[in-house]
Parts: sequence; structure tokens; C-alpha cells
Amino acid sequence: MNILRQLTFGKPGDEYTVNVSEFKPGVDFRTLMQREDPARVASFGNFFNQILVGDFIVSIQAGEGNYSTPREFHPTPFDYTEFEVAIFLAENHSWVIPDNSSHELFRGFENWEGATTSVAGWVDVETVQGILEFLAANPISELPTRALPPAPTDEPGEMVWLTADQIRDAIQAYVKKFGRNLNSVTLHYGEASFRQDAFGASVELD
Repeated sequence: MNILRQLTFGKPGDEYTVNVSEFKPGVDFRTLMQREDPARVASFGNFFNQILVGDFIVSIQAGEGNYSTPREFHPTPFDYTEFEVAIFLAENHSWVIPDNSSHELFRGFENWEGATTSVAGWVDVETVQGILEFLAANPISELPTRALPPAPTDEPGEMVWLTADQIRDAIQAYVKKFGRNLNSVTLHYGEASFRQDAFGASVELD
């Protein structure tokens, strides 16, 4: 049976909740998924709950607005053969951008220069299951990811490959130094743009 619980993220006054079920190795991930509001008519916002697995939260979606097969509304995940997948840190629900050259399971994740988000589209059932099994078996430091340099600096940035632990440490270091919370981080070769979550203000290091 799929037992959901709510996790809360965001800063005081701007909080949001995420419904999750917890993954256990060997369990078919589709048995852990249900529509957020089964009574709703098919729509882009009629999402499946997310799945907590180790240090990560994984969003596995399918429907009219997702990269799935079929690309239409169905009430259960068993009606789909391919899904759209995104990975977040369980600590703060920030995006994880897997190095898509690190393992065949992550080959479908977007890795273009400057990306601040990453999804994998049309991921078959076996691969989705494999991603969850991998995340359950490996600590956060074992997932190579693409992100910002490991410490805030006034010097030009450079794109590097970092673990999820290093990403988290870098963001925390930036917030401590500049006193700003981050909504997103945009990276370019020679330039890093850190976007403040209030009023769309930004600090650019170039």
C-alpha cells in the first residue's frame, strides 16, 4: 500500500509541501505512485506524488504535459511505458543535474551548458526502476553531478563536475557569504549568475 507523507521546504512565509512515498529496494516504483488528486480532470497539474529514496527525492511523471508514453492522461502509472524523471536533494528539494556520461542509467538527463534544471524524458520502466535502485544503494557523494564551483568567488567561474555534496556545500557557502537565499543557479563558462529568490534580483560574477 502506498503511504504518503508530507515534507515541507522553502523559507518561512514562502513554504511549500511535497507529498512523498518511500522507496524500498526491490519494490516496483509504480506501486508507490498515485495522482495528487484522483478526482481532478486530466490536466498538466495533475501530478503523481514524488518518491523519497535515500538522500534524494525523485519525481516520476507522465501525462499530457510530460515527456511520457503515452503523452495523455491516465489515472495510474501502470498505464504508461515511459516516464519523465527529475531528481532533487531530499535535504532542501533543490535540483540535481546528474552527469549523463557517468552511468548509462543517467544518459537521458539534460546536461547542456548553463542548465539549472535537468529532466530525463521517455525513460522506460526498467531504467526508472534502475535509477531508484542505484540511488537507494549509493550515498549522495557517489552521484556525479554538474554544477557550480565549490566556493563563492569574485573571480570568473568555470564549469566543473561535482558531487551532490559539493553542490550543497557551495550553495551554503554562497548564502553565508552574500546573505541571500538562492532560487536557482545559472552557470556559464567564465560566468556564474546567482539568482536571489526575492523579486528576481541577481548577482552576477563575471
